[in-house]
Amino acid sequence: MTGIGGSELAAGTIQNHVLSYTLRLSEPASVLLSLCDLQGRKLSYWQAPAPKGSSQHTRSLPDLSSGVYFLNAEVRGKELRESRKLIAVR
Repeated sequence: MTGIGGSELAAGTIQNHVLSYTLRLSEPASVLLSLCDLQGRKLSYWQAPAPKGSSQHTRSLPDLSSGVYFLNAEVRGKELRESRKLIAVR
């Protein structure tokens, strides 16, 4: 899925309580990310500075149970609004 302006939230995975994801941005920005469960509840949210181009990021989620989650990313309110479905397996 490609966001507006050529920016996107690329692949994401959750393994051993660590979320790994890739951001591809058309210019440097601070990205607001949130992890939600299937009912839409925000379980975790944070900001990640990201450079222009592709960058890899990780976040520890020690209390996360096995299940299906959505990773959401937003840049400057509207430029990048994307979600990725993730499956966490212990």
